[in-house]
Amino acid sequence: MEVLLPDGDIIRTGQWAVDNCPSAFACRAGFGPQVDGLFLQSNLGIVTKLGISVQPQPDTMMSVCLEMDNLEDLQDLVNILAELRREDILQNDPSIFNAFRPLSRLGPRHQVYPDPGAIPEDALKAMMKENGWAYWKTWFTFYGPKDMVLFRLAFTQKTVTRISPRSRLSHKLFEGRDGEKVDPTTIPTEWQPTNAGVPTIRFASTIDYNAPSEGKGGHLDFSPILPYDAKSNLEWYQEATRICREHGFDSFVGGHAFGKHLIFIHIILYDRTDEDHDSVDPNGILSPGKSGIWPKAYREKHQRELQENGQLAADLGRQNPLSKLCINVLSAFANFTIGERATGSGPSPK
Repeated sequence: MEVLLPDGDIIRTGQWAVDNCPSAFACRAGFGPQVDGLFLQSNLGIVTKLGISVQPQPDTMMSVCLEMDNLEDLQDLVNILAELRREDILQNDPSIFNAFRPLSRLGPRHQVYPDPGAIPEDALKAMMKENGWAYWKTWFTFYGPKDMVLFRLAFTQKTVTRISPRSRLSHKLFEGRDGEKVDPTTIPTEWQPTNAGVPTIRFASTIDYNAPSEGKGGHLDFSPILPYDAKSNLEWYQEATRICREHGFDSFVGGHAFGKHLIFIHIILYDRTDEDHDSVDPNGILSPGKSGIWPKAYREKHQRELQENGQLAADLGRQNPLSKLCINVLSAFANFTIGERATGSGPSPK
């Protein structure tokens, strides 16, 4: 990175710190402490230049989809991904979704299931059966020479059959034509062209899942970092789902399986015209106005400005139990990671 500091100094990190260094972008490590992390998601400096490693366009690529029908199959899913990681079979970070991802594609919640509260398990299972959805759906991609891609597929098939024989594994191979590389723009939408570098916003409408007809959707994400431990992942998901259902929210989950850990993004979708922001940020210091959410201290002024411009001010009077849910989720996760799973001979940390 090249970074402009608040005092006007410019620093370069890694091997780029050496003038005219031929390995400036080949090696991120430097001599002494590495400071790159100080400038990730921070305001300690302005990153003015950045070196990014890109992946060569492959001769062939294969999109792979792993589907599992039951909530409890999460344990098998974690074990499968862990083994594929250990054996260096996976080449990208698999994406994991539960059944609420396809459900949200049917339309806003008030149209799909108008009753209040979380969708009952029986109703969800009926929707899954009617639409042919699995409870868990995982996507990943293989790249490179065709024989290597086929070898990775064969190893994956054996692993899935041994650990979870009821699971369904589908795949599709894409090859370049006339000796050319794979053209990512030819990959059908249903086979994840994003894994070939094709950007999309087709899932952006999910944000309005819990918004009423005239509302605006928002989301709050709780994203714990979990090890490749099947039991703890299932325990976490069951507890997070219980808390969400208790507060009237569907358990909408998407995540990724990285090299040594998983991140399950538990997405709480809500109507962002509510005043829940005031409970989380009573002094209005966290990005006031971002995503159209104004803290109480700024709200009257903002409404006046909207009215002066001839626009309708948003109705900020409605409330939902979002802030209480956030507190309960955080408390439960703290108890789970520190209290129940603490090890050692000494007392559990508080």
